Amino acid sequence: MARFERAKKHRQDLEVAAWEWIGKHDHIPAFAEQDYDDVNREFIMRFTNAPPVPSDWTLIVGEALNNYRCDLDYIAWQLVYRGTEPKPLPEGKASQVAFPIVSDRTRFRSAVARKLPGVDDMYVRMIERRQ
Repeated sequence: MARFERAKKHRQDLEVAAWEWIGKHDHIPAFAEQDYDDVNREFIMRFTNAPPVPSDWTLIVGEALNNYRCDLDYIAWQLVYRGTEPKPLPEGKASQVAFPIVSDRTRFRSAVARKLPGVDDMYVRMIERRQ
């Protein structure tokens, strides 16, 4: 789980940088507006009068998210390996193995069928509770 540790390090580095940035800019009044988009099921934050954040933050966040995602996919592969599907998986199935992340619970079962072939229902229920 080296990628998980690296992602944690990215998160910690970003937190330190963010607090330093806030300390340098705390004299500038910035305003935040929060909204929820029912159609896309996502929160939206809009900031006004805020100074631009350093451009390298996007790299740090991107690398952290990529590392977390890789670890989730590693977990998916381990669950599939322990599952009931014959090994090795045919290329068509193997290329689709991934940790399912869905925004709509109605799509969860079809995502599991594609991404976690043969995985024990106990693990599928654990993953579903975390969607």
